[in-house]
Amino acid sequence: MKKALLVAWCMGIMLAAGSAWAQEQVPNLVGTWESQMDLVQQHSAQSGHKRSLDKFLVVIESQEGRSFKGHKEHIKGVKMVKEKISGVIYWDNKTIYSVDHERGRNKATIVSPTEIEGVYMEEGGKAMAVLYKWKKIK
Repeated sequence: MKKALLVAWCMGIMLAAGSAWAQEQVPNLVGTWESQMDLVQQHSAQSGHKRSLDKFLVVIESQEGRSFKGHKEHIKGVKMVKEKISGVIYWDNKTIYSVDHERGRNKATIVSPTEIEGVYMEEGGKAMAVLYKWKKIK
């Protein structure tokens, strides 16, 4: 009986430690990410196929566990535009799902602590699909 209790207690400790270890492994995305300008490719309902040299930043302002929030910054015409985003890191600690507060959505893969690759999509009359790579710059 004592042996069974000791084994159960040890297994409980191991499970708790394993749970804490898994939680610690969630990647920290907080920081500033820049698109690699020559690697953004897209197709749009309005402009067809194009390879873009446009630069944009993604700033992850805060993260709690698997959820995060921040904003994108890019130039539209001559004006700097900021768009809010929200997202989550999937259970595999590699896949990211995020949405713009106004329209599009992203699915991305964490390649390394400083690199993310993904696809951005919008639906409707201004539909588009964009492949991108991000590098963490700070």
